[in-house]
Amino acid sequence: MNKLCISFALAAILFSLAGWGFMGVWQYKSVHYGFVNTERLLNGFSESKKAVEKIEEEQKKWETQRLVIEDSLKAFEKRMESAYAGLSIEQKNAMKKEQFQRIEELDHFNQARAKSIEMRRVEELQGIYQKINVAMEDFAHEKKLDIVFASSNGNIVYGNGSSVDLTDEFVRFLNDRFK
Repeated sequence: MNKLCISFALAAILFSLAGWGFMGVWQYKSVHYGFVNTERLLNGFSESKKAVEKIEEEQKKWETQRLVIEDSLKAFEKRMESAYAGLSIEQKNAMKKEQFQRIEELDHFNQARAKSIEMRRVEELQGIYQKINVAMEDFAHEKKLDIVFASSNGNIVYGNGSSVDLTDEFVRFLNDRFK
């Protein structure tokens, strides 16, 4: 019976070692992942906040100029409305032509504004994204992550608010890095 107990004990030790070996291999081969909500990330990263403020300042300047053009158009249309009935056909056509030109000017202005703001956004955020990408690689390496997913609207199939949500931790990491 003594040999039987020893055999069982050895078998138990071997199975235990095999189990630990299996767990080690499984842990080594398992994928470690997390996700970052990019919208919250950009709102939390101090440098992206500065970039967004610059973009908003640019938008305010354009908005002021747009209001001047719109007010000018409205004033012209009021003058046109009050005088239109007493004008000759030639004068009416000239006023309509000027009105059309003013409306077209406003449209061109709005297109230029949209293009300028978008270019400014790309210009301002390009450096931010580069910093984020470099920092993300270091962060993932430090946290021993194989994959980091990003979600732009906060929706992800599973994980929001769980331990795989790395957004707040990464925002702290990013802000500490670029103080």
